Amino acid sequence: MDGEEGHTINDDFRLMGLPRDDEEDLEECRLEVLGASQDAPVDLAADDGEGDGANAGEDGAAGTGSQTASTCAGTWERPSTSYVWDDFTKIFKVINGKRVRFWEYSPEVARTELCHLISRLDLPICIGESSAFEEYIKKAHNPRFATISRQTTTKDITKYFTGHRDKLIELLKSNVSSVAITSNVWNSNAKEDFVSVVTHFVNPAWELEKRVIGFRLIDVSHSGDNIAERIYAVLSEFSLIDKTFSITFDNASANANAMILADRRRWLISAMVERLTCIMDWEEGDARAQHSVEDKDLEAAFAEPYLGEDAIPEAGAEAVANAAT
Repeated sequence: MDGEEGHTINDDFRLMGLPRDDEEDLEECRLEVLGASQDAPVDLAADDGEGDGANAGEDGAAGTGSQTASTCAGTWERPSTSYVWDDFTKIFKVINGKRVRFWEYSPEVARTELCHLISRLDLPICIGESSAFEEYIKKAHNPRFATISRQTTTKDITKYFTGHRDKLIELLKSNVSSVAITSNVWNSNAKEDFVSVVTHFVNPAWELEKRVIGFRLIDVSHSGDNIAERIYAVLSEFSLIDKTFSITFDNASANANAMILADRRRWLISAMVERLTCIMDWEEGDARAQHSVEDKDLEAAFAEPYLGEDAIPEAGAEAVANAAT
């Protein structure tokens, strides 16, 4: 039997139930059972047409393809020959058998996010051009970061404020029938007083929301006419004159010592102070709305399997009734 082609002494031992004599043919048995490409890198994301999964259908059954081609699949990416891929933007590439997402530094995105950072954390407008901030970003995050001047940041904040204000105006115009206004007078370290205007409304989901829509400088006496003039200007800007059914105003003397602005804000014009204050409130409002949506989705996900589909509308109706009372 030893003379037969491909037959070894271990085959006889295997038939008799005896242990093998040596391991000389283990590699041969492995190839016979598992195939030639069982050690090749496996692309777990083969469903998108990249890696070994895309080649299996063309090379035939698993284990019959070329071992060289399978091994190389982990080090080079199969070229896309079809012209249809010319209309797509590639966002992934394969490096050493792993999918890596393309990432390009965008100065526009960096400038927009810097506006968010300054507004939400009440940072100096000149932080984008400071050497310490530049060193931190370049060493810890992105070596290609370019400093952003104070003038550019001021323009970006104004642009972001205008765009967000227009969206809020459209929301109040199309989805809100009536609003309640609260107002107050605050002062800064620079001995400048500001009138805040906050609108309270019920959104289409029957949830109470509030937004700061005005933070105007009042550099005259705090008479009723002067305060009313500034509140009226804000309401007119947001098209809320006909939708306002109540205005609540706190006594300014109760906030005579309220310090809400840092010392560095005293050098800013009143319009920029208003923009930064409104942006901070709008960002927090958007975050609260997003959290509310996520909480509702989570509640519905748990209610459906345990309480049934009929329980979800009832829960919503009960929530609306509780909010109304």
